[in-house]
Amino acid sequence: MDRLATFFGNRRVRLGLSVCLLIAVAVFFTVQASKIIGEKKPMWYTEIVSANEVRSVSATVFADETVIPSDSIVLTDLTNGVRIPAQYTIGRNAYGDVVSTAAGYYYGFVDGYEGVLSADAAKSLTVASYPALIAAGSYADPHSVKVLTDHTIYFAVIADDAISGRVTVGKQYPAVTDDGERSFTLTAISTESNDAGSLTVFSCNDYPMRHIGSRTVEFDLVIETHSGISVPKDAVYSYGNYSRVFVFESGYARQRDIKIIFETDDYYIAGGNISDRELIIREKGLYNGKVMK
Repeated sequence: MDRLATFFGNRRVRLGLSVCLLIAVAVFFTVQASKIIGEKKPMWYTEIVSANEVRSVSATVFADETVIPSDSIVLTDLTNGVRIPAQYTIGRNAYGDVVSTAAGYYYGFVDGYEGVLSADAAKSLTVASYPALIAAGSYADPHSVKVLTDHTIYFAVIADDAISGRVTVGKQYPAVTDDGERSFTLTAISTESNDAGSLTVFSCNDYPMRHIGSRTVEFDLVIETHSGISVPKDAVYSYGNYSRVFVFESGYARQRDIKIIFETDDYYIAGGNISDRELIIREKGLYNGKVMK
């Protein structure tokens, strides 16, 4: 015990223990501060970017079609969507050859909406007339086939304001279909609307005919393409109606007022007082002119 008392009573030992205690306290508070402030993230190198604003839609197909009725028809081996000329032999029945009465795209089935959901009906479609047309489908003869006589297909979409409020009649919009990207033209927008939205009609003259297998198709419509400067979300300071970031400039933090144009999953696309090839600081507690180490 005497030796232990002598050890702790030594002035140098007491000084060493005090230094160790101070270091431990400093480390503790540094760790706690890092938890509050967060780890310093690497700076963000800005660049010019673009991103599509996409809406997934379900559409009803309208087209000009000619029905070819027949009793107990035995069809030739034709693929749905293949183009055939008029008077082409599509099969046989008890009375002889069955020929197509029109040129166009062949389908070995009917659904009862031929002549109802036509191109003319699509051009004058409204929210009020749409349900009536859907209810007007007739009996689908299992022995009949049909020919789409026009390569332009119309697509009726009940669209919310995110679509109908931002598209323009006559303008073309990219759309991603099962067979790649196509160009869809907005043909009409109904002036009426209901709780589901407004009725918009798009047309496409190069839609893959083999995919018109039913009256409903789905595709992703590109409403708008946004371009600007990439900005990390965690570096943005929001002040009411405007936003700000800080860039690294000659050892200092310099503020840049920005306008957020579009939000992607990973970053904002912004305009305003920001350009490409700048370094955005991703820290909190910044102010204009702060010295950065």
